[in-house]
Amino acid sequence: MRLKNLTFIIILIISGELYAEETCLAPELYNGNYSTTQKTFKVKDKVQYECATGYYTAGGKKTEEVECLTYGWSLTPKCTKLKCSSLRLIENGYFHPVKQTYEEGDVVQFFCHENYYLSGSDLIQCYNFGWYPESPVCEGRRNRCPPPPLPINSKIQTHSTTYRHGEIVHIECELNFEIHGSAEIRCEDGKWTEPPKCIEGQEKVACEEPPFIENGAANLHSKIYYNGDKVTYACKSGYLLHGSNEITCNRGKWTLPPECVENNENCKHPPVVMNGAVADGILASYATGSSVEYRCNEYYLLRGSKISRCEQGKWSSPPVCLESKGMCTSPPLIKHGVIISSTVDTYENGSSVEYRCFDHHFLEGSREAYCLDGMWTTPPLCLEPCTLSFTEMEKNNLLLKWDFDNRPHILHGEYIEFICRGDTYPAELYITGSILRMQCDRGQLKYPRCIPRQSTLSYQEPLRT
Repeated sequence: MRLKNLTFIIILIISGELYAEETCLAPELYNGNYSTTQKTFKVKDKVQYECATGYYTAGGKKTEEVECLTYGWSLTPKCTKLKCSSLRLIENGYFHPVKQTYEEGDVVQFFCHENYYLSGSDLIQCYNFGWYPESPVCEGRRNRCPPPPLPINSKIQTHSTTYRHGEIVHIECELNFEIHGSAEIRCEDGKWTEPPKCIEGQEKVACEEPPFIENGAANLHSKIYYNGDKVTYACKSGYLLHGSNEITCNRGKWTLPPECVENNENCKHPPVVMNGAVADGILASYATGSSVEYRCNEYYLLRGSKISRCEQGKWSSPPVCLESKGMCTSPPLIKHGVIISSTVDTYENGSSVEYRCFDHHFLEGSREAYCLDGMWTTPPLCLEPCTLSFTEMEKNNLLLKWDFDNRPHILHGEYIEFICRGDTYPAELYITGSILRMQCDRGQLKYPRCIPRQSTLSYQEPLRT
Protein backbone atom coordinates (compact mmCIF):
# COMPACT_ATOMS: atom_id res chain seq x y z
CA MET A 1 0.00 0.00 0.00
CA ARG A 2 1.41 3.36 -1.08
CA LEU A 3 1.49 6.02 1.68
CA LYS A 4 -0.21 9.35 0.96
CA ASN A 5 0.84 12.84 1.99
CA LEU A 6 0.23 12.48 5.71
CA THR A 7 0.78 14.73 8.70
CA PHE A 8 0.94 13.02 12.09
CA ILE A 9 0.43 14.57 15.52
CA ILE A 10 2.71 13.14 18.18
CA ILE A 11 1.30 13.58 21.66
CA LEU A 12 3.78 13.80 24.50
CA ILE A 13 3.09 13.86 28.21
CA ILE A 14 5.85 15.68 30.07
CA SER A 15 5.58 16.33 33.86
CA GLY A 16 1.86 15.70 33.71
CA GLU A 17 1.26 18.26 30.92
CA LEU A 18 0.06 17.45 27.36
CA TYR A 19 2.12 18.53 24.31
CA ALA A 20 1.27 18.00 20.62
CA GLU A 21 3.86 18.05 17.84
CA GLU A 22 2.97 17.76 14.13
CA THR A 23 5.22 15.70 11.84
CA CYS A 24 5.33 14.61 8.17
CA LEU A 25 5.86 11.06 7.00
CA ALA A 26 7.94 10.62 3.82
CA PRO A 27 5.82 8.74 1.26
CA GLU A 28 7.22 5.70 -0.51
CA LEU A 29 9.20 6.93 -3.53
CA TYR A 30 9.10 4.89 -6.73
CA ASN A 31 11.78 5.53 -9.40
CA GLY A 32 13.72 7.84 -7.11
CA ASN A 33 15.74 8.18 -3.90
CA TYR A 34 15.73 10.42 -0.81
CA SER A 35 18.93 12.08 0.37
CA THR A 36 18.39 10.49 3.82
CA THR A 37 16.97 7.30 5.29
CA GLN A 38 14.93 9.32 7.81
CA LYS A 39 11.18 8.69 7.48
CA THR A 40 9.59 11.18 9.92
CA PHE A 41 10.16 14.94 9.76
CA LYS A 42 9.15 17.85 11.97
CA VAL A 43 7.47 21.03 10.70
CA LYS A 44 10.01 23.25 8.85
CA ASP A 45 12.28 20.25 8.22
CA LYS A 46 13.40 19.89 4.60
CA VAL A 47 14.33 16.82 2.59
CA GLN A 48 15.82 16.49 -0.89
CA TYR A 49 15.07 13.71 -3.36
CA GLU A 50 16.28 12.76 -6.85
CA CYS A 51 14.45 10.95 -9.65
CA ALA A 52 15.84 8.22 -11.91
CA THR A 53 16.70 8.90 -15.55
CA GLY A 54 13.55 9.63 -17.57
CA TYR A 55 11.54 10.58 -14.46
CA TYR A 56 10.84 14.02 -12.99
CA THR A 57 9.84 15.47 -9.60
CA ALA A 58 6.47 16.98 -8.75
CA GLY A 59 7.93 20.34 -9.82
CA GLY A 60 9.21 18.96 -13.14
CA LYS A 61 12.92 18.78 -12.13
CA LYS A 62 15.52 16.05 -11.72
CA THR A 63 16.08 16.89 -8.03
CA GLU A 64 13.84 18.82 -5.66
CA GLU A 65 13.73 19.94 -2.03
CA VAL A 66 10.39 19.84 -0.17
CA GLU A 67 9.45 21.24 3.25
CA CYS A 68 7.27 19.80 5.98
CA LEU A 69 4.46 22.26 6.76
CA THR A 70 1.67 22.14 9.35
CA TYR A 71 -0.74 20.76 6.75
CA GLY A 72 1.73 18.36 5.10
CA TRP A 73 4.50 18.54 2.47
CA SER A 74 4.91 21.70 0.40
CA LEU A 75 4.91 19.36 -2.65
CA THR A 76 4.28 15.65 -2.23
CA PRO A 77 7.51 13.83 -3.27
CA LYS A 78 6.93 11.64 -6.34
CA CYS A 79 8.77 10.68 -9.55
CA THR A 80 6.76 10.40 -12.74
CA LYS A 81 7.50 10.32 -16.45
CA LEU A 82 6.66 13.46 -18.41
CA LYS A 83 3.61 13.07 -20.60
CA CYS A 84 2.75 14.63 -23.94
CA SER A 85 -0.69 15.81 -24.97
CA SER A 86 -2.95 13.30 -26.72
CA LEU A 87 -2.87 13.32 -30.53
CA ARG A 88 -5.86 14.30 -32.64
CA LEU A 89 -6.98 12.15 -35.54
CA ILE A 90 -5.70 13.40 -38.90
CA GLU A 91 -8.01 13.78 -41.86
CA ASN A 92 -7.48 11.18 -44.62
CA GLY A 93 -4.95 9.29 -42.50
CA TYR A 94 -4.12 7.53 -39.24
CA PHE A 95 -1.20 6.97 -36.82
CA HIS A 96 0.32 4.18 -34.73
CA PRO A 97 0.50 3.39 -31.86
CA VAL A 98 -2.72 4.87 -30.48
CA LYS A 99 -2.61 5.52 -26.70
CA GLN A 100 -4.60 7.53 -24.20
CA THR A 101 -1.36 8.98 -22.79
CA TYR A 102 2.16 9.21 -24.26
CA GLU A 103 5.34 9.36 -22.21
CA GLU A 104 8.70 10.96 -22.96
CA GLY A 105 10.57 8.95 -25.61
CA ASP A 106 7.44 7.57 -27.31
CA VAL A 107 7.55 7.70 -31.13
CA VAL A 108 4.44 7.83 -33.31
CA GLN A 109 4.31 7.13 -37.05
CA PHE A 110 1.69 8.60 -39.40
CA PHE A 111 0.18 7.07 -42.54
CA CYS A 112 -2.17 8.39 -45.25
CA HIS A 113 -5.04 6.67 -47.01
CA GLU A 114 -4.77 5.79 -50.70
CA ASN A 115 -4.41 8.78 -53.08
CA TYR A 116 -3.14 11.01 -50.25
CA TYR A 117 0.44 11.81 -49.20
CA LEU A 118 2.09 13.03 -46.00
CA SER A 119 3.07 16.68 -45.83
CA GLY A 120 5.63 16.80 -43.04
CA SER A 121 7.60 14.16 -41.16
CA ASP A 122 5.90 10.76 -40.76
CA LEU A 123 7.67 10.29 -37.39
CA ILE A 124 7.22 12.51 -34.33
CA GLN A 125 8.58 11.98 -30.80
CA CYS A 126 7.49 12.96 -27.30
CA TYR A 127 10.24 15.05 -25.64
CA ASN A 128 10.35 16.80 -22.25
CA PHE A 129 9.16 19.96 -24.03
CA GLY A 130 6.34 18.30 -26.01
CA TRP A 131 5.91 16.70 -29.44
CA TYR A 132 8.53 17.37 -32.14
CA PRO A 133 8.24 17.90 -35.02
CA GLU A 134 4.61 18.92 -35.54
CA SER A 135 2.09 16.32 -36.67
CA PRO A 136 1.94 16.03 -40.49
CA VAL A 137 -1.20 16.34 -42.60
CA CYS A 138 -2.52 14.16 -45.43
CA GLU A 139 -3.08 16.06 -48.66
CA GLY A 140 -4.39 15.12 -52.08
CA ARG A 141 -1.63 14.43 -54.60
CA ARG A 142 -2.78 17.24 -56.87
CA ASN A 143 -2.03 19.73 -54.11
CA ARG A 144 1.73 19.08 -54.29
CA CYS A 145 4.14 20.36 -56.95
CA PRO A 146 7.54 18.96 -57.96
CA PRO A 147 10.67 21.11 -57.41
CA PRO A 148 10.21 24.46 -59.22
CA PRO A 149 11.61 24.83 -62.76
CA LEU A 150 14.82 26.86 -62.76
CA PRO A 151 15.42 28.77 -66.02
CA ILE A 152 18.97 28.95 -67.37
CA ASN A 153 21.03 31.80 -65.84
CA SER A 154 18.58 32.24 -62.95
CA LYS A 155 18.33 31.55 -59.23
CA ILE A 156 15.53 31.24 -56.68
CA GLN A 157 15.47 33.04 -53.33
CA THR A 158 14.37 30.08 -51.18
CA HIS A 159 14.63 26.29 -51.39
CA SER A 160 12.08 23.92 -49.87
CA THR A 161 11.56 20.16 -49.86
CA THR A 162 7.82 20.40 -50.60
CA TYR A 163 5.64 22.91 -52.39
CA ARG A 164 1.86 22.98 -51.93
CA HIS A 165 -1.00 24.43 -53.93
CA GLY A 166 -0.93 28.25 -53.85
CA GLU A 167 2.75 28.60 -52.87
CA ILE A 168 4.80 31.18 -54.80
CA VAL A 169 8.50 31.09 -55.72
CA HIS A 170 10.42 34.25 -56.74
CA ILE A 171 12.99 33.90 -59.52
CA GLU A 172 15.95 36.23 -60.09
CA CYS A 173 18.32 36.43 -63.08
CA GLU A 174 22.09 36.25 -62.77
CA LEU A 175 24.27 39.32 -63.24
CA ASN A 176 24.06 40.85 -66.77
CA PHE A 177 20.83 38.94 -67.54
CA GLU A 178 17.37 40.49 -67.75
CA ILE A 179 14.15 38.75 -66.75
CA HIS A 180 11.47 38.30 -69.44
CA GLY A 181 8.10 37.33 -68.02
CA SER A 182 6.72 37.20 -64.49
CA ALA A 183 9.31 36.91 -61.72
CA GLU A 184 6.84 34.77 -59.74
CA ILE A 185 5.71 31.23 -60.45
CA ARG A 186 2.82 29.61 -58.57
CA CYS A 187 2.01 26.00 -57.67
CA GLU A 188 -1.50 25.34 -59.05
CA ASP A 189 -3.14 21.90 -58.93
CA GLY A 190 0.17 20.09 -58.85
CA LYS A 191 1.80 22.09 -61.68
CA TRP A 192 3.88 25.26 -61.87
CA THR A 193 2.80 28.29 -63.88
CA GLU A 194 4.99 29.30 -66.82
CA PRO A 195 8.48 30.38 -65.64
CA PRO A 196 10.23 33.47 -66.99
CA LYS A 197 13.37 33.52 -69.16
CA CYS A 198 16.71 35.18 -68.37
CA ILE A 199 18.04 36.90 -71.50
CA GLU A 200 21.52 38.39 -71.70
CA GLY A 201 21.35 42.18 -71.85
CA GLN A 202 21.82 43.39 -75.42
CA GLU A 203 23.10 46.79 -74.34
CA LYS A 204 25.91 47.00 -71.81
CA VAL A 205 25.38 49.88 -69.36
CA ALA A 206 28.67 51.58 -68.47
CA CYS A 207 29.52 53.53 -65.31
CA GLU A 208 31.29 56.88 -65.28
CA GLU A 209 34.84 57.14 -63.96
CA PRO A 210 35.18 55.92 -60.34
CA PRO A 211 34.43 58.77 -57.88
CA PHE A 212 37.28 60.87 -56.47
CA ILE A 213 38.02 60.73 -52.72
CA GLU A 214 40.19 63.16 -50.74
CA ASN A 215 43.52 61.86 -49.46
CA GLY A 216 43.07 58.62 -51.39
CA ALA A 217 42.94 57.18 -54.90
CA ALA A 218 41.28 54.42 -56.92
CA ASN A 219 43.36 51.58 -58.37
CA LEU A 220 42.24 51.92 -62.02
CA HIS A 221 42.63 48.94 -64.33
CA SER A 222 40.41 49.95 -67.26
CA LYS A 223 39.13 52.97 -69.15
CA ILE A 224 35.51 51.80 -69.11
CA TYR A 225 33.55 49.81 -66.49
CA TYR A 226 30.37 47.78 -67.00
CA ASN A 227 27.81 46.20 -64.70
CA GLY A 228 29.55 44.00 -62.08
CA ASP A 229 33.03 45.52 -62.51
CA LYS A 230 34.84 46.43 -59.28
CA VAL A 231 37.44 49.05 -58.28
CA THR A 232 39.48 49.20 -55.05
CA TYR A 233 40.71 52.28 -53.11
CA ALA A 234 43.75 53.02 -50.94
CA CYS A 235 44.55 56.00 -48.65
CA LYS A 236 47.67 58.15 -48.55
CA SER A 237 50.23 57.60 -45.81
CA GLY A 238 48.96 58.98 -42.47
CA TYR A 239 45.28 58.37 -43.34
CA LEU A 240 42.94 55.54 -42.48
CA LEU A 241 40.23 54.12 -44.76
CA HIS A 242 36.69 54.18 -43.36
CA GLY A 243 34.18 51.95 -45.15
CA SER A 244 34.66 49.20 -47.73
CA ASN A 245 37.80 49.52 -49.87
CA GLU A 246 35.84 48.22 -52.88
CA ILE A 247 33.03 49.71 -55.01
CA THR A 248 30.93 48.00 -57.72
CA CYS A 249 29.39 49.23 -60.97
CA ASN A 250 25.69 48.42 -60.64
CA ARG A 251 23.57 49.18 -63.76
CA GLY A 252 25.34 52.42 -64.58
CA LYS A 253 25.95 53.64 -61.01
CA TRP A 254 28.78 53.08 -58.53
CA THR A 255 28.17 51.93 -54.96
CA LEU A 256 29.28 54.38 -52.23
CA PRO A 257 33.06 54.93 -52.04
CA PRO A 258 35.03 54.93 -48.72
CA GLU A 259 36.57 57.93 -46.93
CA CYS A 260 40.18 58.59 -45.88
CA VAL A 261 40.44 60.18 -42.41
CA GLU A 262 43.60 61.59 -40.86
CA ASN A 263 45.44 59.38 -38.40
CA ASN A 264 46.94 62.10 -36.23
CA GLU A 265 46.73 60.76 -32.65
CA ASN A 266 48.22 57.70 -31.03
CA CYS A 267 47.18 55.93 -27.84
CA LYS A 268 49.40 55.21 -24.84
CA HIS A 269 49.23 52.07 -22.69
CA PRO A 270 45.85 50.26 -22.88
CA PRO A 271 43.61 50.33 -19.76
CA VAL A 272 44.41 47.96 -16.90
CA VAL A 273 41.78 45.27 -16.24
CA MET A 274 41.60 43.71 -12.76
CA ASN A 275 42.03 39.89 -12.83
CA GLY A 276 42.93 40.06 -16.54
CA ALA A 277 45.62 41.19 -18.99
CA VAL A 278 46.31 42.10 -22.63
CA ALA A 279 46.76 38.85 -24.55
CA ASP A 280 49.84 39.63 -26.70
CA GLY A 281 51.89 41.98 -24.57
CA ILE A 282 51.92 45.81 -24.35
CA LEU A 283 53.57 48.31 -26.74
CA ALA A 284 54.84 51.80 -25.93
CA SER A 285 52.42 53.45 -28.40
CA TYR A 286 49.40 52.45 -30.53
CA ALA A 287 48.26 54.08 -33.79
CA THR A 288 44.63 55.09 -34.33
CA GLY A 289 42.64 52.08 -35.53
CA SER A 290 44.79 49.48 -33.79
CA SER A 291 43.36 47.25 -31.06
CA VAL A 292 44.28 44.95 -28.18
CA GLU A 293 42.60 41.79 -26.94
CA TYR A 294 42.07 40.98 -23.25
CA ARG A 295 41.96 37.63 -21.50
CA CYS A 296 40.81 36.92 -17.93
CA ASN A 297 42.72 34.95 -15.31
CA GLU A 298 41.69 31.39 -14.46
CA TYR A 299 38.32 31.12 -12.67
CA TYR A 300 37.25 34.54 -13.98
CA LEU A 301 34.80 35.24 -16.82
CA LEU A 302 35.05 38.09 -19.31
CA ARG A 303 32.07 40.48 -19.45
CA GLY A 304 31.84 42.92 -22.37
CA SER A 305 33.83 43.09 -25.60
CA LYS A 306 37.25 41.40 -25.37
CA ILE A 307 38.61 43.99 -27.86
CA SER A 308 39.53 47.59 -26.97
CA ARG A 309 40.31 49.96 -29.89
CA CYS A 310 42.44 53.10 -30.17
CA GLU A 311 40.33 55.87 -31.73
CA GLN A 312 41.74 59.41 -31.98
CA GLY A 313 44.03 58.98 -28.95
CA LYS A 314 41.47 57.24 -26.68
CA TRP A 315 40.77 53.61 -25.92
CA SER A 316 37.25 52.22 -26.15
CA SER A 317 35.84 50.74 -22.93
CA PRO A 318 37.73 47.56 -21.93
CA PRO A 319 35.96 44.47 -20.58
CA VAL A 320 35.77 43.44 -16.92
CA CYS A 321 36.76 40.07 -15.44
CA LEU A 322 34.20 38.73 -12.96
CA GLU A 323 34.59 35.81 -10.62
CA SER A 324 32.69 32.79 -11.96
CA LYS A 325 29.68 32.17 -9.70
CA GLY A 326 27.28 30.02 -11.64
CA MET A 327 27.91 31.90 -14.90
CA CYS A 328 28.74 30.19 -18.20
CA THR A 329 31.16 31.00 -20.99
CA SER A 330 30.27 30.75 -24.69
CA PRO A 331 27.64 28.04 -25.42
CA PRO A 332 28.68 24.85 -27.27
CA LEU A 333 28.63 24.90 -31.08
CA ILE A 334 26.75 22.18 -32.99
CA LYS A 335 27.55 20.45 -36.27
CA HIS A 336 25.23 21.37 -39.17
CA GLY A 337 23.54 24.11 -37.13
CA VAL A 338 23.92 27.59 -35.64
CA ILE A 339 22.93 29.61 -32.57
CA ILE A 340 20.18 32.07 -33.54
CA SER A 341 20.07 33.90 -30.20
CA SER A 342 22.27 36.97 -29.74
CA THR A 343 25.61 35.80 -28.29
CA VAL A 344 27.67 37.37 -25.49
CA ASP A 345 30.91 36.43 -23.72
CA THR A 346 29.25 35.38 -20.44
CA TYR A 347 25.79 34.14 -19.48
CA GLU A 348 23.93 34.43 -16.18
CA ASN A 349 22.81 31.27 -14.41
CA GLY A 350 19.43 30.21 -15.87
CA SER A 351 19.84 32.04 -19.20
CA SER A 352 19.40 30.14 -22.47
CA VAL A 353 20.33 30.15 -26.17
CA GLU A 354 18.33 28.78 -29.11
CA TYR A 355 19.73 26.64 -31.92
CA ARG A 356 18.62 26.12 -35.53
CA CYS A 357 19.70 23.44 -37.98
CA PHE A 358 20.80 24.09 -41.54
CA ASP A 359 18.24 23.52 -44.29
CA HIS A 360 17.14 19.89 -44.75
CA HIS A 361 18.67 18.79 -41.41
CA PHE A 362 16.50 17.25 -38.65
CA LEU A 363 16.75 18.78 -35.15
CA GLU A 364 16.83 16.10 -32.45
CA GLY A 365 16.46 17.13 -28.81
CA SER A 366 15.58 20.46 -27.22
CA ARG A 367 16.21 23.45 -29.49
CA GLU A 368 17.39 25.39 -26.37
CA ALA A 369 20.42 24.93 -24.09
CA TYR A 370 20.44 26.39 -20.55
CA CYS A 371 23.25 27.72 -18.35
CA LEU A 372 22.93 25.84 -15.03
CA ASP A 373 25.52 26.38 -12.29
CA GLY A 374 28.29 27.23 -14.74
CA MET A 375 27.59 24.37 -17.17
CA TRP A 376 25.50 24.22 -20.37
CA THR A 377 22.83 21.58 -20.76
CA THR A 378 23.18 19.26 -23.76
CA PRO A 379 22.52 21.09 -27.07
CA PRO A 380 20.46 19.47 -29.86
CA LEU A 381 21.79 17.36 -32.72
CA CYS A 382 21.28 18.25 -36.38
CA LEU A 383 20.85 14.99 -38.29
CA GLU A 384 21.95 14.99 -41.92
CA PRO A 385 19.57 14.29 -44.82
CA CYS A 386 20.11 11.49 -47.33
CA THR A 387 20.97 12.01 -50.99
CA LEU A 388 19.46 9.68 -53.56
CA SER A 389 22.11 7.81 -55.59
CA PHE A 390 21.00 6.80 -59.07
CA THR A 391 24.28 4.86 -59.42
CA GLU A 392 23.28 2.65 -56.46
CA MET A 393 19.76 2.30 -57.89
CA GLU A 394 21.15 1.17 -61.26
CA LYS A 395 23.53 -1.29 -59.59
CA ASN A 396 20.66 -2.82 -57.57
CA ASN A 397 18.09 -2.82 -60.45
CA LEU A 398 15.83 -0.30 -58.72
CA LEU A 399 13.31 2.32 -59.86
CA LEU A 400 11.42 4.89 -57.77
CA LYS A 401 7.89 3.83 -56.93
CA TRP A 402 6.70 7.46 -56.57
CA ASP A 403 7.79 10.22 -58.92
CA PHE A 404 7.66 12.84 -56.14
CA ASP A 405 10.50 10.98 -54.35
CA ASN A 406 12.86 12.18 -57.09
CA ARG A 407 14.18 15.08 -55.01
CA PRO A 408 17.64 16.27 -53.92
CA HIS A 409 17.19 15.69 -50.17
CA ILE A 410 15.43 13.03 -48.10
CA LEU A 411 15.11 14.14 -44.47
CA HIS A 412 16.16 11.98 -41.53
CA GLY A 413 13.27 9.68 -40.65
CA GLU A 414 11.54 9.97 -44.04
CA TYR A 415 10.78 6.87 -46.09
CA ILE A 416 11.42 6.29 -49.80
CA GLU A 417 9.94 3.39 -51.74
CA PHE A 418 11.44 1.51 -54.70
CA ILE A 419 10.23 -1.06 -57.24
CA CYS A 420 12.27 -3.63 -59.12
CA ARG A 421 13.21 -3.13 -62.75
CA GLY A 422 11.41 -5.23 -65.39
CA ASP A 423 12.80 -8.77 -65.19
CA THR A 424 14.00 -8.61 -61.59
CA TYR A 425 12.57 -9.35 -58.14
CA PRO A 426 13.62 -8.58 -54.53
CA ALA A 427 16.63 -10.60 -53.36
CA GLU A 428 15.10 -10.81 -49.87
CA LEU A 429 11.45 -11.34 -49.04
CA TYR A 430 9.76 -10.52 -45.74
CA ILE A 431 6.49 -11.98 -44.52
CA THR A 432 5.27 -8.57 -43.35
CA GLY A 433 6.21 -5.08 -44.49
CA SER A 434 7.98 -4.01 -47.65
CA ILE A 435 11.66 -4.77 -48.21
CA LEU A 436 11.63 -2.05 -50.89
CA ARG A 437 10.57 0.73 -48.47
CA MET A 438 13.67 2.25 -46.84
CA GLN A 439 14.14 4.96 -44.21
CA CYS A 440 16.76 7.71 -44.13
CA ASP A 441 18.80 7.34 -40.92
CA ARG A 442 21.26 10.14 -40.05
CA GLY A 443 22.30 10.70 -43.66
CA GLN A 444 22.54 6.98 -44.48
CA LEU A 445 20.14 5.28 -46.91
CA LYS A 446 20.34 1.53 -47.45
CA TYR A 447 19.36 0.26 -50.87
CA PRO A 448 17.48 -3.02 -51.33
CA ARG A 449 18.66 -5.39 -54.08
CA CYS A 450 16.70 -6.83 -56.99
CA ILE A 451 18.05 -9.84 -58.92
CA PRO A 452 17.17 -11.16 -62.42
CA ARG A 453 14.36 -13.68 -62.73
CA GLN A 454 15.19 -17.19 -63.94
CA SER A 455 12.21 -17.36 -66.30
CA THR A 456 11.44 -15.05 -69.22
CA LEU A 457 8.32 -13.63 -67.56
CA SER A 458 8.66 -10.10 -66.27
CA TYR A 459 6.53 -7.75 -64.30
CA GLN A 460 7.04 -4.11 -63.34
CA GLU A 461 4.68 -2.13 -61.21
CA PRO A 462 3.73 1.10 -63.03
CA LEU A 463 5.10 4.41 -61.65
CA ARG A 464 2.50 6.03 -59.43
CA THR A 465 1.93 9.77 -59.49
